[in-house]
Amino acid sequence: MKHARDESLPNERWLPVVGYEGYYDVSDHGRVRRMKEHTNTYVGKILATGKSHSGGYKLARLSKNNELITFRVHCLVAAAFIGIRPEGLEVNHIDGNKLNNCAENLEYVTGLYNQQHAKIMGLKARGESHGRAKLTEQQVHEIRRRLKTEPRLEIAKSFGVARDTIRSIANKRNWGWLKESQ
Repeated sequence: MKHARDESLPNERWLPVVGYEGYYDVSDHGRVRRMKEHTNTYVGKILATGKSHSGGYKLARLSKNNELITFRVHCLVAAAFIGIRPEGLEVNHIDGNKLNNCAENLEYVTGLYNQQHAKIMGLKARGESHGRAKLTEQQVHEIRRRLKTEPRLEIAKSFGVARDTIRSIANKRNWGWLKESQ
């Protein structure tokens, strides 16, 4: 039998993980620990967290009744310290840092507010920094210049994109925030 160890930080508070009471606790600092004996581990063991490929959130894998499920750590913290998430709301990181899962950094907000907050905090990827961008800012400026004299289909072929992409640039649905260079 492995003995419990206290790996708590100063002033760290722990509450049971909602739905995993007696199995795991979560702290107001965003850490998860084991509370039930298991093979090759001990009670009080702080779980290693992974990072999601989509979004960069901290993940914890919890096991109960031979079922292993991955959770976003900020959701575990919010449920324990704020309360069960009301339907239609999302967890927002107040400081915009997805890795800061401290309870005081989390709040429940609407999806619209969460999107607006991300935009204000500069967290929304756009332009070249967006993972699926096929064009650079320089190319978009060139496309806009060429739109004055050339057909959209010809421009699309020369840049290797769909004609709809050129139309979206022309109508400023895509890259609308990009101001014309002087």
